[in-house]
Amino acid sequence: MNSPKINEVNRVAFSLLLSFLSERYQESWVLENGCNGAQSELAPLMLREGIQVAGLDIDLNWVREKHNKFRSYSNLKVVCGDSHRLPFKEETFKTVLFIEVIEHLEEPALALQEIYRCLKPEGNLILSTPNALGIWSIATDKILPFLQSIERKIIRNNHFKADSPKHLNVFTLPLLLNQLIASKFKIEKVISVEGLGIANLLYGAYRKYIPHIFGEKKNIKMSFRIYSFLLFLDRGIARLFPLRFHTGWIITLEKESSRQEK
Repeated sequence: MNSPKINEVNRVAFSLLLSFLSERYQESWVLENGCNGAQSELAPLMLREGIQVAGLDIDLNWVREKHNKFRSYSNLKVVCGDSHRLPFKEETFKTVLFIEVIEHLEEPALALQEIYRCLKPEGNLILSTPNALGIWSIATDKILPFLQSIERKIIRNNHFKADSPKHLNVFTLPLLLNQLIASKFKIEKVISVEGLGIANLLYGAYRKYIPHIFGEKKNIKMSFRIYSFLLFLDRGIARLFPLRFHTGWIITLEKESSRQEK
């Protein structure tokens, strides 16, 4: 099996997950809700720790691919399903991972309601999402589609189409926290992982426009060093700004017990 992709969001989310599970990995299953995408290669980290993982995604082909990739692990179950209608019984999971998913959903409130239903009392939700006011979101959700529309007009090619919007619902921090509270979750921590997003933007431009003149292996090492340096600077600058201006967050939440709800 290939080495898992570990970025800052994955690393922090995995660390938080371990703190919630403590040493009792075999007592309950962890749901990775929406286990497709570049940000979500958390499965290898969890499986190697012996954590029991239920991975859910709406893409059937990808679910089959995931199943084949990790078939040697008995502690993984991969299910094709919709985050708006989770195919699990009530109070099934102690912990749910919802990493870079909510912004892709048509009805985020319904998805949160389903997670709440499937979490055990006082269970934990670990959620990450980009900031609607962040530099990265503005660049990818606003500026890029605008430039693509201009390009279409210039080329005048009916076969040229802009990419479909990847983010259907992007939140500001106040709106997101209000939505989570309305969904009956108790907010525990709000963590900024990637600063203001300057590093992501510059690194993306570097990967796209700088030619790979040093060979693949050297270029990968160089890219990692450049990104690490940019991220270090970005985080330092981000400390001068409130969390609501950061590029995104990881939020840890707790489902209130039935007694507390009453």
